[in-house]
Amino acid sequence: MTWHHVPISLNPADVVSRGCTPRELLEHSLWANGPPFLHQSSSKWPSLPNAVKDLPERHSAALVGTVCTDISINCKFPNSFHKLQRVFAYIYRFISNCRAKSSPSRNRVTIEELYLGTVLLLRSIQQVHLAKEYGCLSKDRPCPQKSKMISLRPIIGSDGLLRVGGRLQNANLDFDTQHPILLPKDHPVTKAIIVYFHIKYLHAGSQALLATLRQKYWPIGRRKFVATVINKCIRCFRMKPITWEHVMGSLSANRVQPNPAFHTTEVDYCGPFYHKAEARNKAPHKCYIAVFLCFSTKDTHLEVVQDLTTDSFIAALRRFTSLRGTPRTIWS
Repeated sequence: MTWHHVPISLNPADVVSRGCTPRELLEHSLWANGPPFLHQSSSKWPSLPNAVKDLPERHSAALVGTVCTDISINCKFPNSFHKLQRVFAYIYRFISNCRAKSSPSRNRVTIEELYLGTVLLLRSIQQVHLAKEYGCLSKDRPCPQKSKMISLRPIIGSDGLLRVGGRLQNANLDFDTQHPILLPKDHPVTKAIIVYFHIKYLHAGSQALLATLRQKYWPIGRRKFVATVINKCIRCFRMKPITWEHVMGSLSANRVQPNPAFHTTEVDYCGPFYHKAEARNKAPHKCYIAVFLCFSTKDTHLEVVQDLTTDSFIAALRRFTSLRGTPRTIWS
């Protein structure tokens, strides 16, 4: 094959690639007929540009800016915390093998690699979604006053994770329980951790699950966020019993028809209450309140009753009828 050079001004492909209207394209001679030098002999074709054979060595300076990225977003298993732990365990193994420059390990994932891979996963999430708090605390500066985590007094542990400060340093608990790991709200990994513990503890409720979860992790958003994730559990939704709602009966005619006040009355007692005796150094006495309620107007009349005897009630009823009139019907 013999290759020849076509200059830009004679290249018909550039007519379309550089943009033109359909009318210009139809009237363009270069597009319709091709380069004019093709009608001439090959000796008059454009010559190749002079090729530079000896190129001088040039050292280019490149400025690379690194930004912390959440590598868990593009992971294949964002909804399974168990699989994410194993994926990042292999990532940690790869990083450690590259740093140690040793032969790659072909053994199964160890417990230490699972733990350190989980630390790598959670630290990358915190550095992106809790960047302000993480940046301030990593530089030994106090947490911003406008931060939502200011009440938790966050700290950075020896493993580089953002944790709850708290006041349990002297408690007989392990380090994870004293200082749970902070998790950002509405993150796929946070939801995956909640679902993982929800299934592990046999579909526990929101309050029990949050108490168990806070022994190691502290999701921002608390019980409302945990309940939102649990409500999407299909098995819990299917097994949730539906309470039967009984249809209440129709109201009686005395309640819905217009009548004078206390035409039909109901009476009940409330109490006991204690009132101080008139004599000094005497124990307080019990008393009760007789409540007279009108059926139709819901008017209420209160009478003080000394005790639960019949005579006391009859006296209260006489005081009531002397003020309000005699009812036609009294319900007790």
